[in-house]
Amino acid sequence: MKNILDNLEKLVKERTAELEKAYNSLKESERVLAEAQKNGSSGELVSGLYN
Repeated sequence: MKNILDNLEKLVKERTAELEKAYNSLKESERVLAEAQKNGSSGELVSGLYN
């Protein structure tokens, strides 16, 4: 029984690490997208001023 619980705990830790990595990747993608959108909006504003 202890062996099964140890294995289950190991699997939970591994899955948690995978989820944390995926979450961090998602947050970084969100940050990059927000920055790109901000830069795109600024570019549209500048472009509108010169046309």
